[in-house]
Amino acid sequence: MSAAGRRASVDQRDRPSGQRRRTRRQVSHALAEWVLVSRTEAARRIRQAADLGPRTALTGEPLPPLLAATAAAQRAGKIGAEHVTVIRRFCQAAAQLGRPADPPARRSPIGPPGIPVSPGPSGQARRLH
Repeated sequence: MSAAGRRASVDQRDRPSGQRRRTRRQVSHALAEWVLVSRTEAARRIRQAADLGPRTALTGEPLPPLLAATAAAQRAGKIGAEHVTVIRRFCQAAAQLGRPADPPARRSPIGPPGIPVSPGPSGQARRLH
């Protein structure tokens, strides 16, 4: 099963069933047993699905994934799970600085200008490329 297919099944498992809404932790435990992976791996897949899967607004209209370009690249098979992990960590670090992680007018090969990039994420990106 492809990563996009697994993400779709994770998205379906995270939906409320009946009157009872499951917490993310309960879903990760159930997913771990269902897919036969560790609870840590199941939790990682759920977090990844939250960033890369389609979303729904409060009004019910569909919204694009938080990391739309990353989701499209993963669906196309251009990047793998390790690439997604590096991209998610970079976006989380950029968000902690209080600036948008990917402003459309200021894209650069490594990240937005003005945001310091430690050797960790860029070194990981070079190794994965």
